[in-house]
Amino acid sequence: MDSRRRIALVAGLLLVVAGLAAGIAVLNRDEPAAPGPGGSPPVGQAPAPGAPNAGTPGAGQNPPGSSGQVQAPAEGPVVAPGTQAPDFTLRDLEGRPVSLSNFRGKVVFLNFWASWCYPCRQEMPEIRKLVDRMPGDVVVVGVTTSDPASPQEIKAYVEENGYDWVFVYDEGSRVGRQYRIVYLPTSYFIDPDGVVRARHIGPMTAEQMERYIQQARPGGDS
Repeated sequence: MDSRRRIALVAGLLLVVAGLAAGIAVLNRDEPAAPGPGGSPPVGQAPAPGAPNAGTPGAGQNPPGSSGQVQAPAEGPVVAPGTQAPDFTLRDLEGRPVSLSNFRGKVVFLNFWASWCYPCRQEMPEIRKLVDRMPGDVVVVGVTTSDPASPQEIKAYVEENGYDWVFVYDEGSRVGRQYRIVYLPTSYFIDPDGVVRARHIGPMTAEQMERYIQQARPGGDS
């Protein structure tokens, strides 16, 4: 075999080896997740309700890979602006029943969140700013959903951080599914008659919250 044929054979073998290596690399590559609304990448899901608690992080701690996405709810109508907000009854962190309809006559800022959700924890100080200057016709209701932390752990977390609005615990994520929650945080702004006037997916500033609240007031912007 002359030298030119030998060189061509070696080059061909090298190309085959390189092609196999590239194929293996593609198969083993982790595809980046698409970013979710509000800048929260949907790279993790909350543990399923009822999952074993051994090794589960407490309130305010992130499970590995967690961000702002929860398990997709079953098909159903979207709770959209202009529709009546579905009523519900959940227990607060003291174990007392609280219904959404209890707040009829006020603007309700309904905030779905979880302690493992980093964008939610970023947003909480902004909600506190809002609460500090909030007029009496507005109530903030935090719905803790898709959260493995217990109500007692949530209570300790919110008290430690000085968050003193209404919190209710969505055990089994029943209300989260009712409202078709996929990303956290998700917020609804409900007018005094119980009609949704705005929905926001992702964290907000206090100024954004105030604009939505104005929109939900009688005579507010549509």
